[in-house]
Amino acid sequence: MTKIKPTGPKAQRVESTSKPADRVEPHYVAHKLGAEHVLSMPEAGSPPALVELRRQVYGIVKSRGGRPGVEGAEHRQKIPMSSEDLARLEALAKQVADHRPAPTPGQVGALLLHGALDEVHHEIQAWSVSYPRGLQANEPTATYIPGASSRTTAKQAARKHLQQAQDAGDARTGSTVRDRSITQLSIENLALLFTPPGLPVVDKGAPSPTTSIAVLGEAGAGKTTLAVSLAQAIAADAKGLALYLTTELAPTEIKYKISLLGVSAAVVPWRHRSAAQPGDLIGQHVSLLESTDDAAPVRQRALEAAWQLVDGVASEPPIRCVVIDAFPLPEPSSSAARDEVVTLIQALEGRGVSVVIVQEALGSSDFVPFVADVVFQLRFAEDADTGEWLRKLGCPKSRYARVLAGPHATGVDRDRVTVWPAPVASGKKRLGASRH
Repeated sequence: MTKIKPTGPKAQRVESTSKPADRVEPHYVAHKLGAEHVLSMPEAGSPPALVELRRQVYGIVKSRGGRPGVEGAEHRQKIPMSSEDLARLEALAKQVADHRPAPTPGQVGALLLHGALDEVHHEIQAWSVSYPRGLQANEPTATYIPGASSRTTAKQAARKHLQQAQDAGDARTGSTVRDRSITQLSIENLALLFTPPGLPVVDKGAPSPTTSIAVLGEAGAGKTTLAVSLAQAIAADAKGLALYLTTELAPTEIKYKISLLGVSAAVVPWRHRSAAQPGDLIGQHVSLLESTDDAAPVRQRALEAAWQLVDGVASEPPIRCVVIDAFPLPEPSSSAARDEVVTLIQALEGRGVSVVIVQEALGSSDFVPFVADVVFQLRFAEDADTGEWLRKLGCPKSRYARVLAGPHATGVDRDRVTVWPAPVASGKKRLGASRH
């Protein structure tokens, strides 16, 4: 590109020869406009904020002939504060003062405390109404004490339950069995995998029939959706709640799964469980629980939390299902880890609580399928004709009822999560294949 250079004569510089105007001083303008001094502020300050604070202070300070006081302030409490905070409060009281008697630091502090308490109150009220989406750091925390001597340990509860189950089995007659088949499942046709139809929950000598379920599968195959559906159905059938403990996903994400399943259940934080209704889920991330052993593996902390939160805190409606999602994989040879899971299942079943464990695994070396009553497996399979990836659901194990092992096709049909059970034998009509 060629540079363009001007060749003409340069223009003459224009200079003003007039006398500069006199500077108008701020106080002259203020005098002419009838302004009065309110307060002085540094450049980084906020005059409107201090003016409003002064208006509020003088609005509530009343004089009754003696020392002015704050109207409505009936209690005088000693509030600990540092020397630095006291000095800042005294400086603030001087800043908001005008020609009238200056408010005391205590009067200004009372007004600031009232405003802060009002703001916190509104935030707490918002928590009790809804459980908004947000970062994990904004989610509620809870406290539990692993292995507290004042509480029943999981091992003690497991042994007691085994003895009760044995005694109940010896004394039980056929007419007193409380085994149930839960048919009200939010995943359409899922109940048709079992014979008789419905997820089996079994009378094991506890306050409520229970089951233990393992949900295994690949990432994105639908494990959490299935676990939410099972937990909500178990809780609703037993007129109780489901405690959904997570080690990875935020509990707020469970709300999306609930909406996908089309059920009216709510997801509430642990600290507001008293507001939950039968069939609702209580969402809680394990890492947000205050533990005495935060250095312990996540698997161990999840197992301990599941037991301590159920055993140590009374709940009404009672917790009738506990989900651990996702349960970290231990070493295949870890017999201690297997014992911990078995102990937890037996201890919770002794309280009438079913257990759902979610794992991102399909390997045969994993022990969870061996200790669970029902096992679901989710995976992706490529369609031989179209090459499309399809979700497949299998149920290779059902300890207390016959089951169609599958694999069964699963997906969303008309906004409803659905399973299409595979045919029992070649040439027979597929059960539940019709789309409603």
